[in-house]
Amino acid sequence: MLLATEIFWSSQIEKLNAVKIVKIVVPEIIQYGVQDAVILDCDYTYGNNTSGLVVKWFFRNKARPVYQWIVSQKPQDMGILRGRVDLAYRASNDPLKMHRALRIVKPNTDISGDYTCVVSTFMEEDSRTRQMIVFVPETNFRLIQNKTDDDTVNVICAADGAFPAPNLTLATPERSYKIEDVCSKQQLATNLSITRQLHLIANQSAYIARHENACLKLLTLLR
Repeated sequence: MLLATEIFWSSQIEKLNAVKIVKIVVPEIIQYGVQDAVILDCDYTYGNNTSGLVVKWFFRNKARPVYQWIVSQKPQDMGILRGRVDLAYRASNDPLKMHRALRIVKPNTDISGDYTCVVSTFMEEDSRTRQMIVFVPETNFRLIQNKTDDDTVNVICAADGAFPAPNLTLATPERSYKIEDVCSKQQLATNLSITRQLHLIANQSAYIARHENACLKLLTLLR
């Protein structure tokens, strides 16, 4: 009986000292150039012991934070977000929560990825992760068809300037083909004479820099 009482009071003390994230708000997708700023929020509860309370945001991995706020000190932006965060922004009037959120000014495609909020004290820690994509719509979309000398029809579908690389689908009356379906299809029917070409162009500079060999694909289907 005594042991059970001790365990109960121990668990109650832990709850009183616990810090817990109750809500994380990260936009799943936003369009480049439409918004002047985007807010990533991380709301939490805290117990009686808030010694060492720190809020950190990480981008893509947990090696180094891109934002840190130690209660009673000024918030700091670091890494890829240095100079891009509104450090005066307040998400709450609570002095232990006021700088919990990120207000990123002029979001660009290079900040697309996973964001992790970590709230910790000397006693406890909690974390949550969400993804945000900053997308760029295509600047030009073309569907071109032409008949060749051997009685086949070439259909070219091209999207320029889109980020991330778009998933294009080439449809026939029978079914639609995604790029990955085409890539994995090894054997195709040979008794039909229509050829379709799926021509994917992703010329967004940031995408080409990382995928130089993959930014141009020409795929052929036999119907």
